Amino acid sequence: MRGARAWGTVAPSLREVAPIPTASRTDAAAEGDPLAVSAGLFWSLFLVLFVLSALPVLIVDVPPLFDYPNHLARMYLLAHLQDAGRLQAYYAVHWTALPNLAMDLVVPLFARVMPLPWAGKIFILASFALTAGGVASVHRIAAGRWTLWPLTAFLFLYSRILLWGFLNYLFGIGLALVGLAAWMALAERPPWLRLLVGALFALATFFAHLMAALVLGAMVAGYELDRLSRLPAPRWRTALQRLGVTGLAFAVPVLLLLAGPHGELGAIRFSRWVRKFDLPFSVLDDYHRAFDLGCFIVLLAGGGILLARGRLRVMASLRLALFFLLFLYVIAPTQIMTASAVDHRLPLLLAFMLTAATVASGLSVRQARYVAIFLCALFVVRMGLVLQAWEEAAQAYRRDIAVLDRLPEGARVALAYPASAIAVDPVPKTHLPLLAVIRRDAFVPTLFAFKAQQPVLLTPLGETLAAEAEPSALWRALQENGGEDAVATALRSYDFLIALDRRPFRSPPLPELQPVAAEPDFALYRVQH
Repeated sequence: MRGARAWGTVAPSLREVAPIPTASRTDAAAEGDPLAVSAGLFWSLFLVLFVLSALPVLIVDVPPLFDYPNHLARMYLLAHLQDAGRLQAYYAVHWTALPNLAMDLVVPLFARVMPLPWAGKIFILASFALTAGGVASVHRIAAGRWTLWPLTAFLFLYSRILLWGFLNYLFGIGLALVGLAAWMALAERPPWLRLLVGALFALATFFAHLMAALVLGAMVAGYELDRLSRLPAPRWRTALQRLGVTGLAFAVPVLLLLAGPHGELGAIRFSRWVRKFDLPFSVLDDYHRAFDLGCFIVLLAGGGILLARGRLRVMASLRLALFFLLFLYVIAPTQIMTASAVDHRLPLLLAFMLTAATVASGLSVRQARYVAIFLCALFVVRMGLVLQAWEEAAQAYRRDIAVLDRLPEGARVALAYPASAIAVDPVPKTHLPLLAVIRRDAFVPTLFAFKAQQPVLLTPLGETLAAEAEPSALWRALQENGGEDAVATALRSYDFLIALDRRPFRSPPLPELQPVAAEPDFALYRVQH
């Protein structure tokens, strides 16, 4: 009885005036569900898969995620700027109600009790745990039992969104999935309790990432509308009460959004329509394009066949939630407000929700065994490839970090790289020089310090220096004949220059630049004034 109460089954005295039929009774798998397991076995397997998923993060010093070094430098400033006298001339901390603060609120707290690199890793692993645990919890509440099927979510943890380093968003959608599970678990509890818990998760996802709050609202709305559609007769009082509670739960985030600088829509840009068919591949797109594409096609075709034959089915209570997410993906622009790659981020959440919303009760025992073996083998192979790629990246990073360590304390370091360097590679280096902020208390002008996105800002001096040495403009000046004057002007306030690219490049033969250390695609120069 205690376990049932935890998942939302309540005594009649606690029910609403007009209780709605519980979807889990109709969505529960058949008694012979071959994937049904005990809670103990489920969480034991969950722990094993989580540990395997954590290995790449644990074995490297710096996870090779595109934005990660930039984020980590900001965490260092949030935790230590008050003690870093040199850096206070360039950076300042300014807290406000921004919908993009997951790392900024969590990692500096962790850094008080552990080294900063480990605080960053714990944050990544917490995102994994929240996401996979959220999928499992949503599935358990909707299906009415523990099954092995939601463990498929571990296949999607290493996605293109992770490789870009969109960590606030990943943490946010993990919170959103847990928030949806909590809302479903309290479906028949008193309205005040649903309002309190819903408002807490709405606020938490808002501060984690704006898109997380948006998708949580869409999923909760879809779930509530499904429940209202199953009312035995028109009961306007119950419908208005539930819709009112749902709306009030998200009232504070909406007010914060409208009141802040992020409330302005700004430029809205759409990508080519055909990209909507291409972007779903990003949920499996890691390092080996042919293998990843083959896995995607097999999973898509296999899942489609199982759905068409009734071996898989989408649970009725979550169909509207899935539909709302799909609708958001179809209409989403590429850029809105200060957020970029908006539509690029949604296929991953759709994959997680599709995993949570489906049951495989139509499979026979033999079919279930084959599916489980195939998915386990696919997971192990993918994790092996990720481990190999991250170990190779770690070796390259060690060489480049040794170059950074040749900088003197408090140096001003300009960057030069082409626009094409802003791309995901097995060894992304575009933001790697930001580690000099942590290791050498150096000023690097490309720190993420946007007023509507981060609580760390550039001081007037920092803004002036950043405007003088824009990386792609400086790169063009370095590569063009006759660019000496532009280079000298851009670097007049800097001590060092780091030039980098995705491929080897030639060193610019300029008298102003004295080579200090160089890798084929990563070079450090002393600026001669």
